[in-house]
Amino acid sequence: MMHKPVNHENYKDDALYRRVVNAVRHLQQNKGDVTPLNVLLTLGMLAPAKMLEWRQGRIPFLEAVLTANLSITNRVLRILRLHAQDLDMRDVAVEYTSIGRHKNLQFSRAADPNIERAYCRHYIVRIRPVTPPPAAPPAPSAPAETQPNTEPTSEPTDPASATPPETQGS
Repeated sequence: MMHKPVNHENYKDDALYRRVVNAVRHLQQNKGDVTPLNVLLTLGMLAPAKMLEWRQGRIPFLEAVLTANLSITNRVLRILRLHAQDLDMRDVAVEYTSIGRHKNLQFSRAADPNIERAYCRHYIVRIRPVTPPPAAPPAPSAPAETQPNTEPTSEPTDPASATPPETQGS
């Protein structure tokens, strides 16, 4: 079955849309950021052991070990990118290097820059600056005769402890 190319107008109608959205929600709640590799892991299209072998440089390119065909994988990546845009997530390019050897890892057989870029994107929730609420206007001041007296007095303020004036100084 031939699928129409996924674009911003039709991506929510794609059969994979719900699965990608659920994976993104899961990753946001548990990891904070969303990466294509973690989405593929969550969807079961990439085995954790195979990803580790690729990260160690033992597999020449990641697409060789994906369990889904490349057409489906490319649709997932495109849906992920469009969904992240709708969520206003920040798109950050990350370079993947092998563990230990520090050589750049390859995602696709052809090393096509567009395909490589699609796998290297990390989507991060934008942190919005917190703006304080507007200051409340000052309360109107009360007339002078109703304002409480705040001047210190020599009289005790607790009536129970007050000594009657006749007994003072005896």
